Amino acid sequence: MTKILRSALLLILCLTISVSVFAGCSKKDNNDNISSKNQTSSDVTSEDEPSSEPEDVSSEETIEDDIWDDEYIEDDFDYGDEASDEEVFIGNATVKNGSSPVMTTYRGFGSIVHQMYEYMPYKNKQNEYTEEQAQEQFNRMQTIGIDLIRSDWNTYMTYDASTQDFDFENTAYIKAFYKAGLELKKRNIDIGITTGWSHHALVDDSSSIGSKELYVEGNWNATLNNWLTWMEKSILNFRSHGLTNLNTLILFTEPGKVDWNDTNAKNRGDGKDDAYRIDMWNKWIECAKALDASLKEMGLRDKYILVGPNQATYSDGYRGNAGDFMKYVAERGGDEYLDVYSSHNYVKPNDATQDTCYDFMQITYKDYLLDQLRNEVGSTKPFWIDEWNVGEVGYAQLHRESPWRGTQLGVCATAIMEFGIENSMLWTLYSQQWPNNTQSSGEFTNGIQMCGLALGLNFTTVPTTQYYAFALLSKFLSTTDIVYTVEYDNAYGLYYAYATNKNGDITIIAVNAYSGGAQGFELEFEKSLGGKTLYRHLYDPTTCKADGTTQILPADRAYKSVENKLVDLLPTGGFAIYTSIKA
Repeated sequence: MTKILRSALLLILCLTISVSVFAGCSKKDNNDNISSKNQTSSDVTSEDEPSSEPEDVSSEETIEDDIWDDEYIEDDFDYGDEASDEEVFIGNATVKNGSSPVMTTYRGFGSIVHQMYEYMPYKNKQNEYTEEQAQEQFNRMQTIGIDLIRSDWNTYMTYDASTQDFDFENTAYIKAFYKAGLELKKRNIDIGITTGWSHHALVDDSSSIGSKELYVEGNWNATLNNWLTWMEKSILNFRSHGLTNLNTLILFTEPGKVDWNDTNAKNRGDGKDDAYRIDMWNKWIECAKALDASLKEMGLRDKYILVGPNQATYSDGYRGNAGDFMKYVAERGGDEYLDVYSSHNYVKPNDATQDTCYDFMQITYKDYLLDQLRNEVGSTKPFWIDEWNVGEVGYAQLHRESPWRGTQLGVCATAIMEFGIENSMLWTLYSQQWPNNTQSSGEFTNGIQMCGLALGLNFTTVPTTQYYAFALLSKFLSTTDIVYTVEYDNAYGLYYAYATNKNGDITIIAVNAYSGGAQGFELEFEKSLGGKTLYRHLYDPTTCKADGTTQILPADRAYKSVENKLVDLLPTGGFAIYTSIKA
């Protein structure tokens, strides 16, 4: 029986209570508002500033019924004369914040894939940024809490064809790279680079993307030495030009994916453990070991995080193509030279209103990749998702307006935290023009990779609706580092996650992924929150309206004196952040 069908049957058994749905991003009619006596609900839109402070309510006064003890209901609580009656399912959950945490090194959702192209020359000259547009884009990233970007780093940026040598000072590309990196540094945003983008260009020159100048046909040792020398010069020049915020080295993009180019078809054999694949994997290991050793020799190993193998994983089909690459590396001593293991996949429901995204995350990460790493190999190294997003059917053209994708981003976030995944990099926040690309195929349109939750600001200041959902995650989770277990039954489309930090700030996620109506919840805390005030930021896919100015959906409610329980009602598709951080 599907989750949605189970939820529909349960609605018949639920108590009839007076409820309403708060506006998430836009104004709603008065009869849709919950209000307390002598209080008015806050009508908040993404176009307008809030007219007043968020409505103050007690932590347990959102839903009223006999299932709650009298001590949790204020005597003067009133839903308003015009509120309608609905049958609403109430979910119960317990935060185990008095027990051992899931992890204490959590990095939140402030990591994204973002190419440092703002100041680079484009073949499509009309798409180049003005200084004002570039500054605004950097500022917006800072506003929503972005703290780490993963960028392309490629040989063409430093190669001078006239001298047939590398120049780390004078090319237009390298100057643009340094400039963008320093702008990120001003905003406390760290940088991770893919170390030459394509491993395939080193192994057999089969990729048209990057590193081709390093390849020596028939001589792997010479190629490896060329790449290592180029990386050493890159690192030293980054530091000498002030890019000390460039501290993460991601070893290539999808290096184990052998079907990159059809010219390799003859080498793939049965598509499983053929010689070509194993040779490619072994050469990646040589690159990783060589870079690790080189950083140690330079006295810089403690300044950089080495991440790999950055594989593409096909959990919904044949896994052997690349999905076992991480296990292969871990079994052959990966813990000795890697700081972080990584893999990626895209969540692709046939319909974004389907409550299937959590299941997809569990199959891909908990039951497959993390099971391999933790149980089969026994590694305790951190695991990152180095690319992810939610897209209907495919991941190309992710910029398409799809408000329910915002809901599902929230669902995936709860899974990431529950499974103990330290970090995740969204591909991507902005659609971007690639400097030397003009093609229109696949995920590209006139050389613009159309995978962002927003177009670059050189095109429009208005993002997709789902951008606001991700902005809530990146803003309020990027400062947390401790995640605790939440016990609940997710069969009814309700999902939760809980995080805090050493300063005592608290952020809670609650998502109603049920497409058939509003649902309420009771969230009990194993350890009292000590009377904290929690501010609610609600994303409602049915009402949210994008505009060119709003970045963070403002709080619409403040739950005062929260001790042992939080009670609330979420609209259809509602995704809420409850946080002690007053933004």
